[in-house]
Amino acid sequence: MVTILLWIFEPVLHNLFPSLQYITMSFVAITIACCMFLPPFAQLSWHKVEHAINWGAIILIVSGLALGTTIYKTGAAKWLAWVLFKNLNLLHPVVMVFAVVIGVSIVKVMFSSNTVTGIIMVPLLIALSGTTGIDPALVAIPAGLTSSLSFILVTSTPTIVIPYTVGYFTIADMVKPGIYMTIVSSICVTICFLIFGSLFNIITW
Repeated sequence: MVTILLWIFEPVLHNLFPSLQYITMSFVAITIACCMFLPPFAQLSWHKVEHAINWGAIILIVSGLALGTTIYKTGAAKWLAWVLFKNLNLLHPVVMVFAVVIGVSIVKVMFSSNTVTGIIMVPLLIALSGTTGIDPALVAIPAGLTSSLSFILVTSTPTIVIPYTVGYFTIADMVKPGIYMTIVSSICVTICFLIFGSLFNIITW
């Protein structure tokens, strides 16, 4: 209960007490977790925690986030986005949208995380659209939709990592159908965006 209250009222605490800016969601979670080991609480023992937590899942998720962040900070993400999408303004809107969807799907394999892909690729594509004269919505919306799809890598989202680490399937089990699912979903995203984009005047023919 204390953890939830601190999470909810974090902005209020920061406004009332500027010196408490270090109290973030992660700080609260770690601090309260540590308190569970100390008297008078002593609800947990390290032996119990060590065997109850799936450390493999945590390492998979964190490594995916770290890989994506490294690619972004080194400038590799910006370079790759430019290589893949620099000639989008020369394409027909249908081909352009499909190229963005496929391109983001390819880049997502490098970032290993849906969250990292969305956070990095959408702003990059918006900035790129400004230099090429493309409507930002034509690239940002398909990129955002595509970044939430997870069919190839187990590290894309925690909901896939958890059953993988338990042993329900292997990486090969996911990759084989995942390639076909990525192709089908790319076509579906393109068609849906073209239909709704036309209805809401995002796309002009």
